[in-house]
Amino acid sequence: MQNPDVETLWAYHDDRQAAIDEVHARPAMEIIAPAIVLHIAFTCESDTISELFTQVSGKTSAEIRRHVINKNGNIDTKIERHTEFTSCTFVASNNSDGAELIEAYRSLLIRKNVKVLSKCQISIVTTAKELAKKSDFGKRFYGGTMRGELQVHSTLETDDQSTINYTVMSEKSGPNELGRRIQRIYELETYRIMALIGLPLARRQSSRLTKLEDQLNQITSKLEAASSDEDVSDEDLFKELSILSGKLDNLRSETRFRFSASNAYFDIVDARIKTLVEQERGDLQTISGFLKSRLEPARATIKSVEGRQKTLTEDISRALALLRTRIDIKMNHGNQALLKSLDGRYKQQLLISQAVEGLSTIAITYYAIGLLSYFLKAFDKAGHLPVSYTLILAAAVPVIMFTVWYSVRRLRLKLHGSED
Repeated sequence: MQNPDVETLWAYHDDRQAAIDEVHARPAMEIIAPAIVLHIAFTCESDTISELFTQVSGKTSAEIRRHVINKNGNIDTKIERHTEFTSCTFVASNNSDGAELIEAYRSLLIRKNVKVLSKCQISIVTTAKELAKKSDFGKRFYGGTMRGELQVHSTLETDDQSTINYTVMSEKSGPNELGRRIQRIYELETYRIMALIGLPLARRQSSRLTKLEDQLNQITSKLEAASSDEDVSDEDLFKELSILSGKLDNLRSETRFRFSASNAYFDIVDARIKTLVEQERGDLQTISGFLKSRLEPARATIKSVEGRQKTLTEDISRALALLRTRIDIKMNHGNQALLKSLDGRYKQQLLISQAVEGLSTIAITYYAIGLLSYFLKAFDKAGHLPVSYTLILAAAVPVIMFTVWYSVRRLRLKLHGSED
């Protein structure tokens, strides 16, 4: 027997309950044929979502849950929150009219500020006669037998109410199984719309990418000719490449989320198609086969634009790296020329200093001899000199000159920190 006092001491991970609830976040609604199901996916503000949850559940709650299911008269209504959108599902079981369902849909959504992404209606019948009656033979339609022996027909085109209609014949499925199969159908419809939303964006970005690629080709052509063309400087090319790189970064930021989301939705559509296990019936093209034939080119287009963005980014990076290298090499050459110029100036200054050194030696010697002559004249008048003071001055000149030269040279070498 478990001790409850021990469990009260445990600390649970903050996201544990969210992980547990996730597997129950998309519950299927029980459906009893004949029935009509209306599924609408849309985007709206958070205040509208809160209002819808309150209106469906009949309760005011500060926390918006992942889904709410409630019965309003004979209509079962479910509202769900998804990552990018919100969806409402209306089910009229044991009902082939749908008037009450339309009234429930309009009373809930018609005055709300929403942007509809997907809107599909699934009519569930129980006989082949009813299936044929609801199939519009004036248009081309697609269909097959899906898992659970469901026969499905649809034109996959919108009607006057912008609704895509499906007709499903169910003979043996129970309410729970039928609800799961129908859920897979309208989820397939919603997710394929969400996947294909990225296609128009990819087409628009493709033309912009072409312009950027042309600009890069022009810049690289200038880069090749820049060494011989004095009118084109590396600094100007670097500026052009930097501007081009900024434009590409903006383009990628505009498409990164949408393309990533579209790729994720494509994977979900693949999974939904796989779970339906649709088989051909007669000479009709299956819904899954038709969708795959149209989804794959769209997926390839989005992948292509993503690949072009990546390739263009790499090309710009290589061009910038090459240009930086060229600028660095030119700067090194300029530095070397500057060093050579400085070396020449140093030698000139050295020669000048040596010349100044000689002149300084002569000048200092001259003034030193002059001072010594005044000193010796005094002694000569007093008769204290053994020889003429002129002879003494003549002998002192080389001594004083050598002493001055040696002192000035030592001072210069000390200041320059080197010796000859």
